[in-house]
Amino acid sequence: MENNHKLSYETTPRPTSITVLIVLLFIQAVGTLGYGIFLGYSRGWTIFKGERFLNFLPFAMADHVTSGVVLISISVFMFIVVLSFIRQKPWAWLAAMTIQGLSLIVGLVEYLIDNPNYVALAFGVVLVFYLNLQEVRDTFYPKQT
Repeated sequence: MENNHKLSYETTPRPTSITVLIVLLFIQAVGTLGYGIFLGYSRGWTIFKGERFLNFLPFAMADHVTSGVVLISISVFMFIVVLSFIRQKPWAWLAAMTIQGLSLIVGLVEYLIDNPNYVALAFGVVLVFYLNLQEVRDTFYPKQT
């Protein structure tokens, strides 16, 4: 008697484009986190510089902290999106596209004020390209039949 047990679910291999997106989104999240920490370090956060942080006035302190905190917060959200991509959660595609859209808007504004970041712009364009591949969109938003 043969024992043919089938799994209760089918495992479908992840498309290569999804794997590439996961790696690129992870690199972007790590870069954003690193830049946020760098801003905190260079602007005198107490965890990095000890008492230097106490010399700032409250309003100046808010200015020095916000950009680093915002970038670190965004990077945490980006890591959540990466994990959601790995698990192929339906909302992950929209979240990743929103992040890229905002990133490209910021990059365009920086370009217009003569502070361009060509690497970030190129990275955002590549990610938008991959996010718009048909197999990626079909993975997150399958066609209804």
